[in-house]
Amino acid sequence: RVCFEMRFDPDRLDEYAKRHEAVWPEMQDALTRCGWRNYSLFLRRDGRAVGYFEAD
Repeated sequence: RVCFEMRFDPDRLDEYAKRHEAVWPEMQDALTRCGWRNYSLFLRRDGRAVGYFEAD
Protein backbone atom coordinates (compact mmCIF):
# COMPACT_ATOMS: atom_id res chain seq x y z
CA ARG A 1 0.00 0.00 0.00
CA VAL A 2 1.24 3.44 -0.89
CA CYS A 3 -0.07 6.80 0.28
CA PHE A 4 1.34 10.07 -0.99
CA GLU A 5 0.69 13.79 -0.83
CA MET A 6 1.08 16.40 -3.55
CA ARG A 7 0.34 20.09 -3.78
CA PHE A 8 -1.02 21.91 -6.78
CA ASP A 9 -1.43 25.57 -7.57
CA PRO A 10 -5.00 26.29 -6.40
CA ASP A 11 -5.45 28.70 -9.31
CA ARG A 12 -4.93 25.83 -11.77
CA LEU A 13 -7.17 23.15 -10.23
CA ASP A 14 -9.85 23.52 -12.89
CA GLU A 15 -7.22 22.95 -15.59
CA TYR A 16 -5.89 19.90 -13.71
CA ALA A 17 -9.38 18.41 -13.38
CA LYS A 18 -10.17 19.00 -17.04
CA ARG A 19 -6.95 17.33 -18.20
CA HIS A 20 -7.66 14.27 -16.05
CA GLU A 21 -11.36 13.76 -16.82
CA ALA A 22 -10.65 10.91 -19.22
CA VAL A 23 -7.57 8.86 -18.40
CA TRP A 24 -5.91 7.43 -21.50
CA PRO A 25 -6.47 3.66 -21.82
CA GLU A 26 -2.71 3.29 -22.38
CA MET A 27 -2.06 4.88 -18.99
CA GLN A 28 -4.57 2.59 -17.28
CA ASP A 29 -2.99 -0.43 -18.99
CA ALA A 30 0.52 0.67 -17.94
CA LEU A 31 -0.51 1.06 -14.30
CA THR A 32 -2.20 -2.35 -14.36
CA ARG A 33 0.92 -3.95 -15.87
CA CYS A 34 2.97 -2.39 -13.06
CA GLY A 35 0.67 -4.01 -10.50
CA TRP A 36 -1.22 -0.89 -9.41
CA ARG A 37 -4.80 -1.33 -8.22
CA ASN A 38 -7.32 0.53 -6.05
CA TYR A 39 -5.86 3.90 -7.06
CA SER A 40 -7.60 6.95 -5.60
CA LEU A 41 -6.75 10.63 -5.55
CA PHE A 42 -8.47 13.12 -3.28
CA LEU A 43 -8.02 16.74 -4.34
CA ARG A 44 -8.96 19.66 -2.10
CA ARG A 45 -9.75 23.16 -3.35
CA ASP A 46 -6.69 24.52 -1.54
CA GLY A 47 -4.47 22.44 -3.86
CA ARG A 48 -3.58 19.67 -1.45
CA ALA A 49 -3.96 16.17 -2.89
CA VAL A 50 -3.67 12.82 -1.16
CA GLY A 51 -3.33 9.69 -3.23
CA TYR A 52 -3.48 6.01 -2.44
CA PHE A 53 -2.85 2.82 -4.37
CA GLU A 54 -2.00 -0.80 -3.78
CA ALA A 55 0.70 -2.59 -5.76
CA ASP A 56 2.12 -6.07 -6.09
